[in-house]
Amino acid sequence: MRDGKADWTAAALAASANVFLDDFLLFDVARPITDLSHLEIERSTLNGRAYQTGGGRTVNANVIDILVTWMVNHDREFLQGGAMGATKPGTREFPYLASPNTELQSVVQSVDLAATPEQVWALIGSFGDLSWHPLAAAVKLTGTGIGQLRTTETIDGKWIIERLTATDPSARSYGYAGRQWPSRLRVHRKVGRDAEGRGQHCRVELEVFAGRPTRHHHQDD
Repeated sequence: MRDGKADWTAAALAASANVFLDDFLLFDVARPITDLSHLEIERSTLNGRAYQTGGGRTVNANVIDILVTWMVNHDREFLQGGAMGATKPGTREFPYLASPNTELQSVVQSVDLAATPEQVWALIGSFGDLSWHPLAAAVKLTGTGIGQLRTTETIDGKWIIERLTATDPSARSYGYAGRQWPSRLRVHRKVGRDAEGRGQHCRVELEVFAGRPTRHHHQDD
């Protein structure tokens, strides 16, 4: 409703909720099951029309975006997330799974700020200081240098434990990993000049990556 459009009636929303409460996936082997047919049987039935595909799901189906689009706006407009697909799509033959992905995979988000790199680094450049973060209530540090643990209590009472994996103050960058994260998932934060090289502006980059470790990203391996 934030966009001012009511995509669901109360009755349709209740019917959709009942389908998901049953917690099973419908498929019809007499019809084609494709990367786009996920939940098509359920959605068509709820919309009062005959289904056209075999429903179900494939290994490569974008099930999250299909599900979220249905739940949020009743399929009015497809909501595409940042992940367009698997880095290594599954195969079309049993057992369908791709070979292990051993190459480094990363996602980078950046923002340009109207401040110098030095000013921004002075604010966010300390691994142990999250006073700038609106969701951090308290921080406790254990140890020093590479391997230092940062235990953060969030404003809603949760705890996050992260380990410093790399630091390069001269390059205004550091890396860290979460104790609860998959073993090869890392984050790298860097503050540098903005894309146009303007003196009073900077670019903050946050890179999340997984895969075969490299010395550039974590010095403790």
